Amino acid sequence: MSDKNDLSTTLSSSKNEPESEFSDRLRIIKGSESESSFAQRCKIPLSSMRKYLQGSMPGVDKAVQIANRTGFSVSWLVAGEGLPRPSFALVGEPGPTRLDVEALELAIVVVEEVLQKNNLKMRPIEKAAMIASNYDIIRISSDRSSVRAQLHQLLDGALSRTREEE
Repeated sequence: MSDKNDLSTTLSSSKNEPESEFSDRLRIIKGSESESSFAQRCKIPLSSMRKYLQGSMPGVDKAVQIANRTGFSVSWLVAGEGLPRPSFALVGEPGPTRLDVEALELAIVVVEEVLQKNNLKMRPIEKAAMIASNYDIIRISSDRSSVRAQLHQLLDGALSRTREEE
């Protein structure tokens, strides 16, 4: 399979505008929660949280704090590397206690739509990892229609950056 059709590197954003992509991932985590509530949950001043949501990059200590307070992986939050939740990082680690079939279906649909739209194929293991990542994000989101659009935007953006690098 050529690099053009390989999505295994598209989740990494540390080389291309990490600040704006950090804010994209932060908005996915926030979902429809108010900025004030989200800032309180993360124990971050509201003014700082607003800056992060608008594209500023926090210091390492604040990024770790946000990741720890929300249950997301620091490497995914900061650089888009790996999977969003540690529970999906290794085979055999405990996952969610109950499968959300609707979230899983939406995760599969989003991945299939992005692949079809971009006329791409990926290996089953890569596809499974992407579906698992999307599932985890969708599962915690209170606004599934909004998160669907955000996932499409993130995946399409990652694909276009990958193609520009070629």
